[in-house]
Amino acid sequence: MLLKHDSARPHTWLKTQKAVTKLGWTILFHPPHSPQLAPSHFHLFEALANAICGKRFGSNEEVME
Repeated sequence: MLLKHDSARPHTWLKTQKAVTKLGWTILFHPPHSPQLAPSHFHLFEALANAICGKRFGSNEEVME
């Protein structure tokens, strides 16, 4: 199992780190300033989430419509 998270306090808490280690998961840290996620992307993702909120799709084709 791969777990990707940032450096938020709940993720770096010693108890959390011990639990993840006990489960045998590998932690993939997210860089604090990732070039793949510009601040503008957060607004895009929020708009996308709002647009599809509560909708269910039966296929990939339905998502693309």
